[in-house]
Amino acid sequence: MPGRKAIVMLAAALMWLYKLSLHTFPAQFQENFAEEMTDVFERVLAQPASRGWWVLLGVGLHEFCQLPQAVWWAHLAAWRGKQAQRPLTRTISRSPFHPLPPAHDGRFSWRQLALEMLPFVVTAVGLVLLTYLRPHAIPANWQQQWSGLGWFVVLFALPMFCLGLARGLPRWAYPWGGLLSGYSLLLAQAFHLMAFWVILLVAAFVLALSAVHSHLYHWPLPPSLQHIGRSMALDWTRLCFGLYGLMPWLLIVAFDGVYRTDRTPYMTLSLLLMVLGVWVYGRCHRQPQQWVVLLTAVSVTLLPPLLHQAAFQGGVWRWLTDPARWLADLSWIGVLWAFQITLLLLPMLARLVYQSWAEENSRADGGGHL
Repeated sequence: MPGRKAIVMLAAALMWLYKLSLHTFPAQFQENFAEEMTDVFERVLAQPASRGWWVLLGVGLHEFCQLPQAVWWAHLAAWRGKQAQRPLTRTISRSPFHPLPPAHDGRFSWRQLALEMLPFVVTAVGLVLLTYLRPHAIPANWQQQWSGLGWFVVLFALPMFCLGLARGLPRWAYPWGGLLSGYSLLLAQAFHLMAFWVILLVAAFVLALSAVHSHLYHWPLPPSLQHIGRSMALDWTRLCFGLYGLMPWLLIVAFDGVYRTDRTPYMTLSLLLMVLGVWVYGRCHRQPQQWVVLLTAVSVTLLPPLLHQAAFQGGVWRWLTDPARWLADLSWIGVLWAFQITLLLLPMLARLVYQSWAEENSRADGGGHL
């Protein structure tokens, strides 16, 4: 009997400690599961109680050893649940990727793919000719005379982009807009107006989001703007594709004429990689693939300028043995890379904000969408 009494007292003590330990769980968890967990623990103790207090004590300690991990996961789940209810967290955690519906673009038409590649092919050919077969009428330091390249913008980029706007902004029109933006970037650099250019970019971004918000919650935009908005909403990576149109100008900056680029093939290699990235992007059928292709293309296209600098330092090995030199070159190319990657992140942010607004608007009153 004394042994039986000791077992009962031990079981009661273990049960009391277990009920006390349940208070370490989140309040909502206790409300939902405390009673059930107590019943389960009581049944767990019932069987070893008949086999002696040592066995009972061992089973009880085993259960208590599992409690810290259970408490940790319960609090983590509760914290995640609270975070998921916050508007900003809901927006960020919502994936902007979705399967692309059929569209008249380079995924299904080689003719459309050729139109999408046209601005990059034209600029690549022009840069190769100016670099390796420069006519005598073109000054040797043409890379630093941005205003002299305005003829290309007036004759090609501006008319093609305006035509694309008139046709509702198909995918082939986006890189022409990127070329216009890139040329304005070079002019801003030449006239020391980079801060002003960045402010204009941010202002345009905010203005576009304001227009979408106004369309969803106040009054609809004009049909022509709605047509353009549907093009962007269909596939937000089109905006990334347009911003990728800055790459020819960034390559001009990367090969800035400090050394004679006509002695090395590295600019041609960069231009080929740039065009190859457009071709792969144009044939991708899913948004994650498209976005990764553009990010990868930016990265690999900016590698040859580093090799170019190393070649004029006596080779890669000699270049690497001079930390001051390669750190300076890497920092310069790294700034260009970070700038372009940051621009490619903006459309994803815009898509997340738009998706959040559109879902809230559809829940409220089923309002129109771009």
